[in-house]
Amino acid sequence: MKKIVLLFVAFVFVCVSTDAYSWSFSFKRSSFRSFFTRFCFDSDKDGYGLFCSKGQDCNDSNSLINPGQEEIVYDGLDNDCNSATYDDDLDRDGFAKAFDCDDQDFSVGDICPVEEEVVVEEEVEVDPEPEVEEEIIENDLGLAQIMDFDGRFGEVISDDLPSSYEPSGAVFHPELGTYFIVSDGGYLTEITNAGEVVQNIYLGGDLEAVTLNEKVSHKLYIGVENPDSIIEYDLDQKKVTRRFDLTGIMTGASNQGLEALTFVADDSHPEGGEFYAGLQQTGQIFVFELPLQDSQSQVVVHVDTISTPYSDLSGMQYEKGMDVIYAIYDSRNTMLILDVDGNVLESHRLPGNDQEGITLDLEGNLLIAEDVGPEVLIYK
Repeated sequence: MKKIVLLFVAFVFVCVSTDAYSWSFSFKRSSFRSFFTRFCFDSDKDGYGLFCSKGQDCNDSNSLINPGQEEIVYDGLDNDCNSATYDDDLDRDGFAKAFDCDDQDFSVGDICPVEEEVVVEEEVEVDPEPEVEEEIIENDLGLAQIMDFDGRFGEVISDDLPSSYEPSGAVFHPELGTYFIVSDGGYLTEITNAGEVVQNIYLGGDLEAVTLNEKVSHKLYIGVENPDSIIEYDLDQKKVTRRFDLTGIMTGASNQGLEALTFVADDSHPEGGEFYAGLQQTGQIFVFELPLQDSQSQVVVHVDTISTPYSDLSGMQYEKGMDVIYAIYDSRNTMLILDVDGNVLESHRLPGNDQEGITLDLEGNLLIAEDVGPEVLIYK
């Protein structure tokens, strides 16, 4: 009799336990769902958020940004939380609206031409001399003597350079009265305005640009591509004294990295100015502060990044008297005159091709280094 009772109790326990487990599991599962449905984490109160019935929100601090909104073009925001909906450059031609005449037409881009105002005046006799003078003052910003390439030919001063030499950057040294040229093959070369080679120094690496701080004129700063960096070369010691690594800040694709470099002097700056380095791939200008006062430090401070209208930026030269930067783009045979914030002041066609270096001497003569030829030309 005891055995029969025990078997019955065991059977009841198993059945009850099994039902309880099924009920408990079902309860927990449904409770889990209802718990998170009930608690919708929605900071901006737009109905979208974590565990909300409408769905996730890509910006829970702005109620005007969620998947239920329509994209508002050119406001800089991802209104509909959909990266595939374009906010700018709607025709996908590579030009943002700021640089595109028609952002609905892929074939129209670039800097829009400025329409000249047509003034109709009564016909009167005018002395032709004042007219010419006025035109020069109005149009050339004081640079007509070096900007007007029409019908003029540059004087080649690179006949003494080897045929394998590829000029890629240039700077005029005001104290020495000579030019320093760098090449893709790793050479730093000093030449006169007559093309006479003063010295030819092998440094190695892919040298793409060269500049100097006129207040510390015994040091040259050379832009290197791959790895993107700036090296300091001491003319007195005849050696490289420092290397500044830029790869954590600016790096382009193979053969599309640092291509241009110039020093923008500023007497109020503790280091005497800043370095502007051009990235060929995007046309961006990266502004750096280097420790010129501390000869031991190699710390680089990234100050700013400036966008320019074109990619393929190949050379730059800062002109302190006008406080402008000459920027050249070799695939376009174009030179832009920019202010130090990157705003375009003028655009000019360049003669020749493959222009990679640009500098000015004290007389206003313009030197252009072309890396195919090789050719280094002076336009007087």
